[in-house]
Amino acid sequence: MIPFNSIKVDSSFANWVKLAAQHGIRNYKGTAKQNLDLLNKWRAGNKPVASAKLAAKKGDQKTTSVVDYLKSIGVNSSLVNRKKLADKHGIKNYTGTAAQNTQLIKKLRG
Repeated sequence: MIPFNSIKVDSSFANWVKLAAQHGIRNYKGTAKQNLDLLNKWRAGNKPVASAKLAAKKGDQKTTSVVDYLKSIGVNSSLVNRKKLADKHGIKNYTGTAAQNTQLIKKLRG
């Protein structure tokens, strides 16, 4: 993973998607190759615009649906992507149960 926290850049997955897009990396999924490409572009001095350094969008703070929340922040809400997000946030064996979704939305909101 890219240590954006050390340089005061939001390191949430949602922000990585934005940073990747700003650096010409399409369909960012967080693969090792994509992370390496993004890091190399960063090291080469191709820094993102200042707006990317802002905190991630807060999204819909009223919804209890993880799918709706992800859509509100512009993140892929598919089950496959939610599994990846759950794994990144320490939720094991994610299958999309109501309890897991509640846990995931809390973690995503911080």
